[in-house]
Amino acid sequence: MKLVYYRKVIQYVLMFLLFFLCLQFFYSCFLSDRMYNYGFSYAVSKGEIPYRDFNMIVTPVGAFLYAIPFLIFGSHMIVFNLFQALLLCVLFYFLFKLYDKKAWILFIVLLSFFPKPFPCIMSHGYNFLLLLELVILLYLEKNNKNDYLIGFIIGIAFLTKQTVGLALSLPSFYYLFKYKDYRKVFKRAGTFLSINIVFVIYLLITNSFSQFIDLCFLGLFDFTKQNGTIFDVNFIIFLRHEKNFSCLYP
Repeated sequence: MKLVYYRKVIQYVLMFLLFFLCLQFFYSCFLSDRMYNYGFSYAVSKGEIPYRDFNMIVTPVGAFLYAIPFLIFGSHMIVFNLFQALLLCVLFYFLFKLYDKKAWILFIVLLSFFPKPFPCIMSHGYNFLLLLELVILLYLEKNNKNDYLIGFIIGIAFLTKQTVGLALSLPSFYYLFKYKDYRKVFKRAGTFLSINIVFVIYLLITNSFSQFIDLCFLGLFDFTKQNGTIFDVNFIIFLRHEKNFSCLYP
């Protein structure tokens, strides 16, 4: 039993070191958003208010989360990469819980240099955090964990990126319409709303509510027009594989 435990510890230590080395030395040319995300968290660590003191078009969990190690250890890029390597180990902890040895396939894919998007998934910021939150949600759903906890993760996902977080809340209505399990859905919705009410209060206290609406909702349409389309290749892939999502729920 101890041998298995020590083997796991060594596995995650080696993974952590590999992730850190990749982020620190090899992937910098791929991670185009890294400096923006670093700048957001750096600003938060210095006491600046999102939306009021600097512009963001997403909800601010990523900026606040990555600011935590800055406050403790200093706002250095090496701290940024060390914290991201730790979060990547957390991601694979849950992936191994879900898929056992099959998770090594994703491990190999994420470390590949081609095509470009795969190393970008490893990068700091809301894209990675949303992947982590999705994997945690799958783990919680599969193991029938506490609905308040599931609602909390969905709320954090919404505060990571509002559009994707809202999409992640929709599968919970499966229980409402198929099983009429109102209590389960209300527990999740209650926690989700509570987190967001706290966030709205924060926006009001910091006098940044109107800027938040302008940047994260009204301005999001302008950003989308200039930076992409709705019916892109990712949307087509999503439609092609959406039938496989039904296996996630009983």
